[in-house]
Amino acid sequence: MLFKRMLRVIKLDGNVYEEVLRDPYGGAQAITVVIVVAVATLIGALSAYSLNLGNSDVTFSSTVIRSLLVVPGSWLLQAGCALVFSRFALDASGRRVTSQQLMTVLAFSIAPGIFLIFSFNVFLAFFVGVGSLVWLVVTMTHAVYKIVGGTPTRALMFVLPGALIRFVFLGAVVSRFAGSDSSTATETAAAITAAFFLPG
Repeated sequence: MLFKRMLRVIKLDGNVYEEVLRDPYGGAQAITVVIVVAVATLIGALSAYSLNLGNSDVTFSSTVIRSLLVVPGSWLLQAGCALVFSRFALDASGRRVTSQQLMTVLAFSIAPGIFLIFSFNVFLAFFVGVGSLVWLVVTMTHAVYKIVGGTPTRALMFVLPGALIRFVFLGAVVSRFAGSDSSTATETAAAITAAFFLPG
């Protein structure tokens, strides 16, 4: 049931959000989605670590801590911005959607992050990291649109601030790695993937 719902989120099935809100266990499932994505991130990061993907300063313990802490932190950064702007819109429209319900659907919208499990390969790291980041913007925008209402463009405006912060951070990390004398294509790909993992 959970993974089917995550797949429906990735496929932009808008009905899944109403279904989740009607489900008394929807909130628990939303938390589970975040945990599943964190575990997927950990597996991908440990696989990359074992293949020496990244710079030599990365340790096993830092890889584990980063993977288990930064996924929820990174999601909260973007979801928090979306929540604040969406809350204002809901208050103005008079729609009866609680902040807890909004956070529930936003938690489900992190489902594309499960593909980070495939970030162990140097060639996949770039596409998986950036692709997951971009599709997370799409799914989160879709979630806000379905719950808050209005237009998709307005929903995107609620999501963009947090997403742009993460994109700026991504650029900073990539520039730092790519600009160093010891940088390699592998290190750059690792930096791009790490930028998705790290919170703003």
